[in-house]
Amino acid sequence: MSDDDDKATVVIDITKLREQMGKAVAPEEDIGEVTAIDLEFTVGPDDSPTKTKIKQLPSFDVLCFDFGNDLFSKIQSHFPSHMNVNIIKDIKILNQHLAQRKFQVLFLNYDGSPQAVNQISTQVKAKFPECKTVIVAKSLSLEKAQIHQKSPAGAEAYMSHPLSKEKLSDELEKIYSKFN
Repeated sequence: MSDDDDKATVVIDITKLREQMGKAVAPEEDIGEVTAIDLEFTVGPDDSPTKTKIKQLPSFDVLCFDFGNDLFSKIQSHFPSHMNVNIIKDIKILNQHLAQRKFQVLFLNYDGSPQAVNQISTQVKAKFPECKTVIVAKSLSLEKAQIHQKSPAGAEAYMSHPLSKEKLSDELEKIYSKFN
């Protein structure tokens, strides 16, 4: 392994990505930190409430790459409130996060730019194995997800629209539990 492999590298060439998309990259949005809270809710098969404590995941970075679209900006409130959710629109900012080389989960919107998502996912998988990717798409069958997962661009997980708070929380818990 050369010294170049250990350095934080550009995941994909921003110039080529701009050419593919035919759009300029929007500047990074400033996202403030959110605080952790204890969650309790009532459940029960009948009308009698039963207090149940939800298992709270530790806080970790969730990166949402909104290149050329605003899917994740629109649903940011759906992510668990104690997570460090970063909506990223600039590849340079994404690279800064990846260069931290720590456990993070990167959400990519396949519908926004399939070629870019495949390039990013392939590079993240190869150069930043501590970062786990989740590909989100509108029409995603289990069969398509399984085939894609076996490819070099394969993600850790796949999710279909619409994304609910419960789906996002469950998927983050599965990924965290598998790698920590």
